[in-house]
Amino acid sequence: MSNSTKQDHRGILYVKRVVCSDWDSKWQEIDRENDDGIDGIINLRRGQKQTSAITLVQVKCGPGYRADTKSRPNHIIVRVGKKYIKNHLPRWNIHTCPVLMIYVDPSRNLKEPEAWWTDLKSPESYTRDNEHIIILPKNQKFGPHSKGDFFKLCGPKVNYTQLPDLKFTSDELKQGSFSRSIKENARSYYNDWRNGTSQDRTNPDLGEIIINRVGWRHITRKDRLSLAVSQSFQLLPVAARIIQEVTPAKTLRSWEGEMVEQETIFYDLLCLDAQIYFPHRQPTVVRVVLRRRRAFSDATETSTSHIWFYSVFELHKKN
Repeated sequence: MSNSTKQDHRGILYVKRVVCSDWDSKWQEIDRENDDGIDGIINLRRGQKQTSAITLVQVKCGPGYRADTKSRPNHIIVRVGKKYIKNHLPRWNIHTCPVLMIYVDPSRNLKEPEAWWTDLKSPESYTRDNEHIIILPKNQKFGPHSKGDFFKLCGPKVNYTQLPDLKFTSDELKQGSFSRSIKENARSYYNDWRNGTSQDRTNPDLGEIIINRVGWRHITRKDRLSLAVSQSFQLLPVAARIIQEVTPAKTLRSWEGEMVEQETIFYDLLCLDAQIYFPHRQPTVVRVVLRRRRAFSDATETSTSHIWFYSVFELHKKN
């Protein structure tokens, strides 16, 4: 058994201990000969009751994988290799439940190691400038306390009959001219969307959504894979229609910001999901992410809210 295999086995034992002992849930290990990029399955329980919440997990363990850099001080950097990601990402993406990487580092404490997790199906876990690494946010610690985070990832059980169906024609998806690049066409579409009528960017529940540099910068940031950026470019017409038609929005994450001039600032990431039917390929579930800023004034007991378009991407394909 190689040293890396021994280390990964040690990491799996730690994950199993947390899941079974601290979470009172079930861990099912996958035989290494048949793992196909998945080391185990977590079946989450609430108390003594089994739930439908399931996550698939890939475990990496040991300092040999870790390569933190000054350019990403808020992330754990895990080196797995460009070929590894290229081979396994399609396998991870076909699953309808969350697929996570848990990185375990026993360097400081062998019995109680540090560990972090990330969503392997999220473009946020990869970078375009270093395609051989996976990045894990340092604030996503894995341990006895993180069971709730895993439940949130699973969310309500996906039922495709409850997602709105949106059908598109080739003309509706067309952006600009064939003589221009995908990025040039996307930029032109984005500017037209931004400067068009408010009706083109108004949601029935949330009201008018702001289309500006916030979304464009997030989609085109340098640490995204080029494939993910191109996908978002092509889905901009889909995002526009989802914003106009899909309700209700779900909350992905909330956090409290600073105090500004006697106002308390709160931020949310919201999402709108829809099942999209394209004319020449398989249906897919597309997610639009919105960023909301809410300001509450204790003095006047009033609040204001602004919502920006933040991102669009395919959640997963429907078989």
